[in-house]
Amino acid sequence: MSGWHILALVLIVLFLIGQIRIGAEVRYGQDGAQVQARAGVFRITLFPHKPAEQKKKPSQSEKKPGKAETVQKQSGKDKKDGKKLTLDQIFDLAQQFVPLALEAAGCLWSKLIVDMLEISIVIGGNDPADAALSYGQVNAALGAVWKPLNEAFHVRDGRGHVEVDFDHPNTTLYVHAALSIKIGQALWLGIHFGVKALKRLLKFRKIQKAKQQERKAV
Repeated sequence: MSGWHILALVLIVLFLIGQIRIGAEVRYGQDGAQVQARAGVFRITLFPHKPAEQKKKPSQSEKKPGKAETVQKQSGKDKKDGKKLTLDQIFDLAQQFVPLALEAAGCLWSKLIVDMLEISIVIGGNDPADAALSYGQVNAALGAVWKPLNEAFHVRDGRGHVEVDFDHPNTTLYVHAALSIKIGQALWLGIHFGVKALKRLLKFRKIQKAKQQERKAV
């Protein structure tokens, strides 16, 4: 296999990896909320958290920080406190990075896709008249916002459903939403805006250095 064939194979593999979608999936129902991170067909539950293992209590034989070490830590903290940004520096940072953050958020929003949006509402209650009235109100409200909601969030597969169930004592809500972005798009956005952020950081440091020189010259 020649070098060109290897290069072509590598590019094809990278292209295929770039097409994999990564994102998050959220479910909410009677059992509470669940949030999962996903990459392709793989899922990792982020919430609810698994019960953490109890940490081992430190034994009495463990060394406690001495007075000299405590003073050194306090001195280091004082040095860090002395490097706080001034209002002028915060203003300069905002000028450099707020427009960039808004631009990045807009680009990210245009690339994000809501693969699934499902809203299911079950109207419950013992009184048929109240349940029928609630059904009409909820159905009308969902119908009014459904189209704008799908258009605003770039929904690929949207499902809205309202029904009445007299066996349910209360009204229940079930929501399932999954959003994603391609790995290639995420990498491009990260590199593109990472380079821009680095340039703006260098520009910020240059401005601060020039201001310091002006103060010394006065």
